[in-house]
Amino acid sequence: MKSNKPESILTPEGRLDELKKKIETIKQEYDPSAEIPKPTAPELDRPDLSYEERYKTTETVTDEELSARAEAELEAEARAERDKIAVKAASDAKTLADAERTAKEEYERLAAETGGYYDEARKRSSDSALKRGLARSSVAQLSQDRLNEEEAAARADLSRTLGKTLADYDRELNEISARREEALKDYDIRYAAELTKKLNALKADRDKKQSEALEYNNALKERLTRLAMEQSERAQKYESDAIDLEAKQKEREEAIRKERETQRSEAVFREVSAFLSGLSREEAKKLWNDSGFFKAELNPYHYALLNNAFNAKLAAR
Repeated sequence: MKSNKPESILTPEGRLDELKKKIETIKQEYDPSAEIPKPTAPELDRPDLSYEERYKTTETVTDEELSARAEAELEAEARAERDKIAVKAASDAKTLADAERTAKEEYERLAAETGGYYDEARKRSSDSALKRGLARSSVAQLSQDRLNEEEAAARADLSRTLGKTLADYDRELNEISARREEALKDYDIRYAAELTKKLNALKADRDKKQSEALEYNNALKERLTRLAMEQSERAQKYESDAIDLEAKQKEREEAIRKERETQRSEAVFREVSAFLSGLSREEAKKLWNDSGFFKAELNPYHYALLNNAFNAKLAAR
C-alpha cells in the first residue's frame, strides 16, 4: 500500500521503497525490449517476369510440295483450256462427219436416180424397137449397149466425185487432228510458263515469310535476352534493396534500444543521486553499504561514478 506521508518524513527504508517504485516506472517507460514501431516500407521495384511476345513459326514447305500446290492451283484452268481445245476439235470433226454422211446420202440418191433414169430409157428403147419389129435386131442391141455405157459412165462420175469429196474430208479430218495437237502443244508451252511463274511466286512468298520470321525471331531473341538481363538485374537490386532495408531497420531498432537504455540509465542515475542527496550521511552510508540494490540498478559507469563521489563526500566530512 502506497504511503500518504510526505517523502521528507518517511524513514530511509520507506523512501527507498518509493525510489524503487520510481525506478520501476522508469524501466517501463524506457524498456529496450518494448516493441518499436516500424516505419512504412518504401515501394520496391519488383520485376515483372511475364513475356507477352512469342516467336513466329512458319510452314516448312519443300519445293516439291510447292510444285504440287502450283499444279493444283492451275489444274482447273488447264483442264478447262484442254477441254476447250478438245471440244473445238470434236465439233469440227462432227461437222465434217455430218458433211461426209450428207455426201454419201447424196451419192446414193443420185445413183438411184441415175439407175432409174437409165432403166426407164432402156425400157423405152426396147418398147420402140419392139413396135418397129426390131426387138432382136442389132440396132436394138446397140441402143441398149449405148445406154448401159452411159449409165456406167454416169455412175463412175458419181463415184469419182464422191471419192474426191471423201478424200477431201479425210485430209480435213487429219488437219483437224493436227490443229488440235498443235493447239495442245501451244497451250502446254503457255502452261509450263504459267506454272513456272506460279511456282516462283510461291517460293518467293515462302522465302519472304521465312526471312521475315527469322528476322523477327532474331530481334525478339535479342529483346528477350536483354529483358531477361534487365529483369535479373532488377531482381538482384530488389533483393539487395530488401536486404538493405531490413538491415537499416535493424540498425534503427538497435539504436532506439541503446537510446532507451541510455535514457533509462541516466534517469535511474538522476533519481538515485537525488535520493542519496536527500539522506543524512549516516543514512546514506548505511543504505549504500548494506544494500545491493544500487549496484543492481545502476550501470557500472554510474555506479562507479556515484560510489567515488559518495566515498569522497564521506571522507571530506
